[in-house]
Order: sequence, then structure tokens, then C-alpha cells
Amino acid sequence: MAEEKRRIGRPRSRPEDQGSGDYVGFRASRELKGKLKTAAAASHRSLSTEAQFRLEQSFLNEKILDEAFNMAYGRVNSGLILLIGEIMKTATQSSYHHGNYEHWLDDAPTFRRTVKVLNELFSALRPAGDPNDEINQGIWDRLVKGPVLAVALNRTSDPIRQQLGAYTDRIVEAFKDQLRPPAAESETIGSFGESSPGVWELSYSAGVNPATGEREIAAATVRGDRRDAERELRRLVAIADTQLQGEEPK
Repeated sequence: MAEEKRRIGRPRSRPEDQGSGDYVGFRASRELKGKLKTAAAASHRSLSTEAQFRLEQSFLNEKILDEAFNMAYGRVNSGLILLIGEIMKTATQSSYHHGNYEHWLDDAPTFRRTVKVLNELFSALRPAGDPNDEINQGIWDRLVKGPVLAVALNRTSDPIRQQLGAYTDRIVEAFKDQLRPPAAESETIGSFGESSPGVWELSYSAGVNPATGEREIAAATVRGDRRDAERELRRLVAIADTQLQGEEPK
């Protein structure tokens, strides 16, 4: 009779057909084992049950993170953020292994390749239509660029600047000429689009809230043709300008 092949590794504490799960074994550092023992004692669990609990929590936390991203940015935007994050994480790993850089932002060749991939990604997502079909493309660019300028002006939440760290200085340097718009330029900005035939949705900014440093966005709906929408948007922007300057609207 052939001899039964011996199983390699730690012997099982119970037969495979008993218990509520499969056996999983791994090596842990002394520091990690010490933390697990402390946590297990505090929760009155065994060491293995504590390890299992914390592993399960890590997967639960991933789900919570996904849900938080969806609530904050919307499902599609959160998916895009996660995809961009994966690209940048891979770039950082590449920089470390091939150039011994801690981050891809410090590795010029990897930076160039990463930006190329990101540009290709956004080109693939480019919608159909005329990209210049905008009441004022320059003004709209300023609105979309607002979050970046808020970081440069230190008017955004501290965690963003703290996580960017010294890289914030690069943003400030790159956008320093845009932090103070010309005095003659309107403080309000706006755009519009046709939501359905003959119905136009207007969106415009009534200046910057001095308390938060963020632009206050107002919206309106107009029925008519494109010229009617343009005329109404100019009127609303003019009213917002005069109110911002402390004048009575005419």
C-alpha cells in the first residue's frame, strides 16, 4: 500500500469537516502579534478570532470608502478618481523600483509617461460635440479651475494641503499669475446649456464668499432660443456684479 503523502505546514487543530471555516496561517512580526494580543485581550477574543475580525473589517472599510466616494463625487466621478489613483499608485511603484524615488512626482521620466497615460484616458472619454460651444471659454476654465486655485490660495480644507505637502508649492508657483484676476474683469462668471428643446439652464457665480473663499453659484431657467439665454445670462451676471460692488441693480 502506498504511503499517504504527509501534509506540509502546521497541523490542523481540527478536521476539515468540522468548524465554521477554513484554516489560514501566516507569519506576523512581533510588533503586529503584540498589537493583536492586546486587542484580543481587550475584546475578550482569541488571537486567531481577533485576526479574523480585523481582516474582515479591512474589507468592510473598503466598501465604506467606495460608498463615501460615491456620496461625495457621484458614482462615475468616484470610479474615475479610483482609476486615476491606481494609475498614480502604479507610477509611484515604478519610480521606486526603477529610480529609487519615493514618488512619481519626483521622477521626471515616470512623470512624463504618467501624464501621457492620463491624457490618453481623458481623450478616450472625450464627449461628442463642439468643445468651444461655450458663452465664454476662458471664464468657464476659471470656474473649473477653482478647486486648484483654492488650494493655491490656502482657501480649501487643510487635509488637501497637508496630503499634498511640499507639492503645494509647485501649484502655487504654477498658478501665481492667475490668483489675482485683472481689476477690469468681471467678478462673476457663468455658462448655459440647452436641457431640452427651447429650455436653457443658466449657471453663474455671484462672486467669492469671503468667509469660505469659494464661489457662490446661482442657477436659473430660461425658455426661448440661444440668444434669449445669452441675454438673460448677461443680465443676471450684471446684477450680480453690481450687488457685489454694493450698487443698486439698474
